[in-house]
Amino acid sequence: MAYTVSNNQIILDDYPNNPIDLTVSVDAQDHSGCPVIIVDATASNTSTACANLVTVEFHHTTNQDEITSYGNIDGVKKQCILLVLGEPTTLLSEDDHLQARQNISIRSRLQTMSYVGQTCDLSSILSGNT
Repeated sequence: MAYTVSNNQIILDDYPNNPIDLTVSVDAQDHSGCPVIIVDATASNTSTACANLVTVEFHHTTNQDEITSYGNIDGVKKQCILLVLGEPTTLLSEDDHLQARQNISIRSRLQTMSYVGQTCDLSSILSGNT
């Protein structure tokens, strides 16, 4: 997995026709006052006339220990961005967060979108000729 940044958009190497617009902001959690990092990502489809959009909104509540472990708040923001892009990160890296990581990843959502709208030959599928 890899990506490049071009014209303030992120291009995933495996989805070059789906440039991603990304914004990152920080808010304060109401009840604890801890910082909440918000990553909004939108991928468009430039390969067809129909501009299908895929969006992800991720909120991560951090704390001073985590900020210190990543060096500063920008270090935590970077980990959140990598998580949204489906890139390797140590944020939420425990096995019990695997499904959450998949759900957050815009790369996973783009992969899913490649199946949407496909039709199938039922006789071929059911006879095992796929």
